[in-house]
Amino acid sequence: MTGHGFRGLASTILHENGFADEHIELQLAHQKRNKVAAAYNHAKYLRQRASMMQWWADYIDTQLAKGRKNITASRKRSNETKRGRTKTRTEVKLPIAMHEPAQRPTA
Repeated sequence: MTGHGFRGLASTILHENGFADEHIELQLAHQKRNKVAAAYNHAKYLRQRASMMQWWADYIDTQLAKGRKNITASRKRSNETKRGRTKTRTEVKLPIAMHEPAQRPTA
């Protein structure tokens, strides 16, 4: 995944959830071709963009919670035995908050 890939993902999800194109494009810093208009456009739709970014933060929190729930369920399944053998799975630790860096697996 690249920075541009994350921007594309955000754009797609926001569009699919009914946010206005001009709010999304401005938030993603997609500049108008007219440099003068782009230079004075920073505060445009600020209230709507703030609301959209709060929705985005809530969406990301929900996705992280779902991931944690799935990992917990996966751990429970891995501890169950099947035909006398214990299944094992690779565990991935998710960050507790968005500002906490994810731990990279060591090889």
